[in-house]
This record gives sequence, structure tokens and C-alpha cells, in this order.
Amino acid sequence: MVARNSDLLLPFIMKLLVGFIAFIFLFSSCETAKEIDIVKFEDVRIKKIEGKELDLEVDLSINNLNFYGVKLKEIKGELFVQNKLIGNIVLNDKVKIKRKSTNRYAIPFHIHLEEGVLIRFVQFSLQKHVDIQLKGFAKGTVYAIPRKEIFEFNKAIDGRFFNIKNILGK
Repeated sequence: MVARNSDLLLPFIMKLLVGFIAFIFLFSSCETAKEIDIVKFEDVRIKKIEGKELDLEVDLSINNLNFYGVKLKEIKGELFVQNKLIGNIVLNDKVKIKRKSTNRYAIPFHIHLEEGVLIRFVQFSLQKHVDIQLKGFAKGTVYAIPRKEIFEFNKAIDGRFFNIKNILGK
């Protein structure tokens, strides 16, 4: 049997059509993307302290209303408390945020502390509420498509968190 041009053309057109529909689906979903929200600041556990270096794990309740999961690959930023720089913060390990859910995630961070932070911790521990601010960028992937977002996170917490006994005792 001899293949006709129309027999060869039909599979090509079908593949092209399926590829086009997949392209439209993936990129139209970006327009309807919802912001991933940090619902609650749960807990902080200090894993290691060496000089000005601090490894910690932050438990956060995160709400992802999108129909896709997100893999956080990199976070870099500056951590401020009461508008004073505490240090530079980076993500230690990748984190996968599940789709259409609110879950608690233990997110590992590394902080390079600024000079005189321990004295500031004592000052913060005497206050009823302290404002924490994190500014920076996050890199991640959605369906293997890389994205980079700039963020700013603000939260007021109890000043007793900065009590040295509480920090070292956890």
C-alpha cells in the first residue's frame, strides 16, 4: 500500500492541535494564578548556632488555592525585626507546596546574623509585640517552568520569642 499525503498529514495536524491546546492551557492558567498565602506562623526551632551562622526550621501554615503545586528551590532575603536588620536568610532545602490545600510545612532556613544581634534579642524580648519583616526573592517551578517572584512578608509576634532561654531551650 502506498501512503497518501492526507494519511501523513492528519497525525501531524492532530499533534500540532494537541500541543497548541496544552500550550494555551498552561499559559492561560498563569493569568488566573492565586497568591500563595502564609496563614499562620506556627513555630521556630533552632537547629544549630555557630558564631554568626544560624540554622533554623520555621513551621508555617501555607494556603495554596491554585490547581498546581509549587516547588520552592531558592529563597534569599533580608530579615528585619522592628525595622532593624537581623541578617541575610536563605532556604536550605527545596520545599514542595501541595496544590489546593492548606498545610503545615517545616521550612529550613540559614541566617547569617549581623553584628550585635544578641543584644537586640534582649531588647526585643522585653517588648510585648515585635514586627518581623522578610524581603527578598523566591525561585521555584510550576510544571517544570521556572518562576522568580519578589516578596515582602510582615508579621507581628510575641516579644517573648526572643528570650534567650526560649531560643536555646527549644
